[in-house]
Amino acid sequence: MSDTVEVGLLSLPVAPSGTNTAIEDPTLLGLLDFLGFLIKDALDAKLTEQGGPVTSAAIADACPVGFRFPWDPQDNFMRPHNVGGAMVQPLPGLWAWEEGQQWSKEGSSLMVEAIEREIKVLYVFPQLATPDGMLARHGLMSAIGKTFARAAMIGLHHEYSYNGDPPGTPIWRSLNLVDFQYLKGAAGRLAQTPTAGAQQGGRGGAEGYVHRFYPAFTATFSVIEHVQPVSDDADTLQTDGTLTLAVDDGTSDPLDVLERTIISPHDQA
Repeated sequence: MSDTVEVGLLSLPVAPSGTNTAIEDPTLLGLLDFLGFLIKDALDAKLTEQGGPVTSAAIADACPVGFRFPWDPQDNFMRPHNVGGAMVQPLPGLWAWEEGQQWSKEGSSLMVEAIEREIKVLYVFPQLATPDGMLARHGLMSAIGKTFARAAMIGLHHEYSYNGDPPGTPIWRSLNLVDFQYLKGAAGRLAQTPTAGAQQGGRGGAEGYVHRFYPAFTATFSVIEHVQPVSDDADTLQTDGTLTLAVDDGTSDPLDVLERTIISPHDQA
């Protein structure tokens, strides 16, 4: 008998994979891959037409593959990250992490339980300055938010595939999710420079100055994952059964009136 349990794509206990290898959350990695693809699909062509906010070179990649991270950056998003052995500022960047989880009544059944996870996703663009930086990009974060909404509400892209599945496969199927929903999102400005300070008379110290900040969008998603039953040896698994309803008047053989197959719980999970 084995006590291996599958929760979504994650197998518990986590299998060893080599010295200093990462403990991975396959759901976060899959969502980052899918969302990053959709961001590039939505914005790459347009951003290539614009000069960059940091240098004159255009930002041709709205969400580089190496700049997608499955953890909460808190206030360290602008600091250099180790990307492929090099320390670089990973912007534009995409982060995803779990904010919390709970038992899911909606996803559970008599045969299998489920958990609902709240996933936060943060997209951060390179630093802009007001007013000129925002004049050309005032709709940027709105486009990001609508891309996130599209990701959950449509759930696929006909040119996208993940984990070896055919192109066009819904991401919830590739990640073995019961449900994938976009709950809410909000645009914001991170690390505004200079910071406002109180002056005599109550006026802000940054009033009238050029403001430099990192445009960002924070989204909240909900995913539901099945907690599969413990894997047993093949000869101990419950197999399909047959239910037969019959009538008998006591004078002849019973007459079968209904016959149904009861599917094994392992087939329904």
